[in-house]
Amino acid sequence: MPPEQFRAYGNRIGFMHNTAGNPESKLDPFWDTEEDCVACRPGGGGRGPIRELGYFYEMLLARGQRAGTRLLAPQTVEALTARHRVGMVDETLGHTLDWGLGFMRDSKQYGSALVPYGYGEHSSPRTFGHGGYQSSIAFADPAYDLVVAIVVNGTPGNEQHDQRFHALTSAVYLDLGLVG
Repeated sequence: MPPEQFRAYGNRIGFMHNTAGNPESKLDPFWDTEEDCVACRPGGGGRGPIRELGYFYEMLLARGQRAGTRLLAPQTVEALTARHRVGMVDETLGHTLDWGLGFMRDSKQYGSALVPYGYGEHSSPRTFGHGGYQSSIAFADPAYDLVVAIVVNGTPGNEQHDQRFHALTSAVYLDLGLVG
């Protein structure tokens, strides 16, 4: 996020709160400063409107095109979202996960209904996306022509986070009538 955009957002920037402890507190004041929000950190720390992240996944789902504008070649999208690392334990998340080039692939086939940063019980094996630190998830499910982008501002701990996002993402499929 450019510094001028951070300033333009003003008090509309969402703050992260540690909801695992009592009393609730900001996760880390540094995360919400201009310095942090404008820093380039390819491994994390992306900030911006959740609808923009949804648009990004719409473009990927449409094989590189959105609103009549081609942003990526279909072959590039295919390469980004294909399974590249398969059947290996992710040392950070402690679970066997398949990865594309920067995208987590649906990995329920390895067991555990609560795959860390997973896409819920109804997502198809073709689903790809990514989550943010106990706060957000965005994904595309080509089998259902579905894009989901969700953000919250409380970090309740990994187990509670996985449970709530599993419930939320599963409910999306049910509420849309995509599964019975």
